[in-house]
Amino acid sequence: MKYGRMQRSYTASCKPEDQAHGFVSSQHAELTANRASVLRIYRADLEESMPSTKQRSAARRNIKKAAQAARRKRTIAHLPKKTRTALGKQAAKVAKRKRRAAR
Repeated sequence: MKYGRMQRSYTASCKPEDQAHGFVSSQHAELTANRASVLRIYRADLEESMPSTKQRSAARRNIKKAAQAARRKRTIAHLPKKTRTALGKQAAKVAKRKRRAAR
């Protein structure tokens, strides 16, 4: 057990109700409660930060425009060979994933 020594030192300050819930000490119980409240806040934040339908469609338009500009300017052709290779490999990976999903 990795924290065996630490647990033994805390058991002296343990309250009976904490032991019943499996907590090593009242400090541990407080930390667990704090962690749960932080997770609740984080999940609420995630739900609020989800993009709206308008934002998603705007993002799609932006991507299409960027792709058109890249084709026009041949941005990819001017990139270093190593980067172009990596982009090709990534594209192949995505295509493979799409083929697998179509089955």
